[in-house]
Amino acid sequence: MAATKQNRGNAKERDFTFHHDQETLFEEVEIFAPLSKKQELYLQDETNDIILWGGAASSGKSHLSLLKLMIDCIEDKNYNSLLLRESLVQIKAPGSIWEEGCRMFDNVGASSNQVNNQWRFPNGSFVKCHYLKANQNDFQGSQIHSALIDEAAQIKNIDDIWYITSRLRGKGSKRKQLRMTCNPDRNSPLCKWLVDGGYLLEDGLPNPEMDGVTTYLLQIQGEFQFFKSRKEIEEVYGKNAAKGAYSFVYYAANVYDNPAVVKDQPEYIFKLENMKRLERERLLLGNWFASNSGAGHFNREDIKEIEPSEVPLGLPTVRSWDLAASKPDPEKGGRYADPDWTRGTLCSYDRETGSFYILGMKSIRERSALVDNLMMKTAREDGQEVYTTIPQDSGAAGKSVAEQKRTKLLSQGNKPIITKARKSKLARAENFLIACQSGNVFIVKGAFSDSNYAELENFDGDKNNGHHDDVMDTLADAWETLVNGRLIPTIKLSKSNPRLNNLFGKTLLS
Repeated sequence: MAATKQNRGNAKERDFTFHHDQETLFEEVEIFAPLSKKQELYLQDETNDIILWGGAASSGKSHLSLLKLMIDCIEDKNYNSLLLRESLVQIKAPGSIWEEGCRMFDNVGASSNQVNNQWRFPNGSFVKCHYLKANQNDFQGSQIHSALIDEAAQIKNIDDIWYITSRLRGKGSKRKQLRMTCNPDRNSPLCKWLVDGGYLLEDGLPNPEMDGVTTYLLQIQGEFQFFKSRKEIEEVYGKNAAKGAYSFVYYAANVYDNPAVVKDQPEYIFKLENMKRLERERLLLGNWFASNSGAGHFNREDIKEIEPSEVPLGLPTVRSWDLAASKPDPEKGGRYADPDWTRGTLCSYDRETGSFYILGMKSIRERSALVDNLMMKTAREDGQEVYTTIPQDSGAAGKSVAEQKRTKLLSQGNKPIITKARKSKLARAENFLIACQSGNVFIVKGAFSDSNYAELENFDGDKNNGHHDDVMDTLADAWETLVNGRLIPTIKLSKSNPRLNNLFGKTLLS
């Protein structure tokens, strides 16, 4: 025992002094860490299943999310994750999240693979980058621990986002999580989530009382519902539903939650604070209703939602079609992955009041034979009093196709009208847009989805802008047909008119 103590006494003590002075430490040694309390809350959140961070510019979204991936990969050798954006081009563009990840992960010995678009850490854990847009087949069979969707508000199909939650089934010690970062976009399905979850005020700004508060998200028959607790779900849908619900949280962060930018780039803060009102509210304050999409020709507030019973009876009505004939093909990407829709919008017009009513819409993305079947079936359902407009493409082939459809509709007793596009898209839609801005357009509740409204708000008249304009084309044609077209009026005879009784007799009017 004495010998042991003697040996310990002769052992050289470890030197715990720093080998870098403070100036060198701060200037040459890169430290990755949260810089504010809110950033720390996001980084250390291990209790929620779905986490949405951001809602304004320069809140440290990408940097913090990469840091979270790096920490988890270092701590768990079996860890794997997906990093997703709308396209691979966005992931790997100059100055993108790929470049920032390569720089950050290189500090801990991770290697990058440009071909497979992934980072692998020395212990075997890895992060795979991929795009997320109509490509659910790419993830079938995947078992991942987490997923990060960068700029998630750009993903317009909520089903693409929701499908990723079903892939969170990897085995390991870490909690299975879907993390998303975003800037505000009222056309994003995430905006509806935040509204339904109570995370936004009536003007679209973040609700401070709900910042960082957990709610519970459940999909019931395709519709998403938010609850304050699992007990509340259990009372409505039972224990299994309560157990299967996802815990959800929104951290409404902005540039003031990122002290690095506030300290090092005061000129950037000045620019944000002095932008035009719309941009300032969206990028500085995180207002989800301040939309900068499209050219501002259409706002969903311009048209009023009404009940079906509020639409006057007996109005001239038209089903206006915009035709396409392509199925989505995610493997080809581009426009093949997201082709145009075939839309058939049902509208009525009241000449006495100048009110235009949108009653409903049929939609399909299929081959021409199925499109033709839908058109004929819908015309039968609408009835013989409803007009059907058929768009005619330019050239002899376009005329021939339109005439064939017209003949088929006539054969089953419908009233078809062939429409020819002689103006630009914006010029065709101008009168309808003026009516919207004048408050003369009404829509039956449920006729349009959020994505339909988003398409209309993105409309700028440019057919090459990458946005769809199928809905607007149908509305423009319907307006032109009902308001300026020469339709044969439906003559109605009143049974109580004594003059008609004398002329024709009661038998003819009964």
